[in-house]
Amino acid sequence: MAVVVDASLVYALIDKTMATRRDAAEAIVTAGLAAGETLHAPELLPYELASALTRAVTLGGLDIGAAVGLWDAAMALPLQLHVLRAGSPVLDVAARMLRRHSAYDAAYVALALQLGAELWTCDRPLARNISDALSVRVVE
Repeated sequence: MAVVVDASLVYALIDKTMATRRDAAEAIVTAGLAAGETLHAPELLPYELASALTRAVTLGGLDIGAAVGLWDAAMALPLQLHVLRAGSPVLDVAARMLRRHSAYDAAYVALALQLGAELWTCDRPLARNISDALSVRVVE
């Protein structure tokens, strides 16, 4: 079965400063992979993650060496990235969802809908807003 993971969950997996959240994310992902789940995300996930790491470095909460280590850890995850092309069903659904969600969030939701997958996230407001449309697991 496919599971769509968003950038908030991936960041939780690699973030060494929030041990409780990291442990919860690791437990869910490890159990999912052991059960045969496959992890999916739109191709924008690395860009969203790079933006978050860059912001953390710029604000002084993370040094560049640590950011590179976190990036490497994220890129080592067994994620299947999906290309969003003009005219693709995922992009079309995402575009229709922009009134309720950011473009990033809409892409994750649209991909989950297309794959018939559950969405795993640490973003409680997103989960609350989409729980009527698809299955969501919130990691805290």
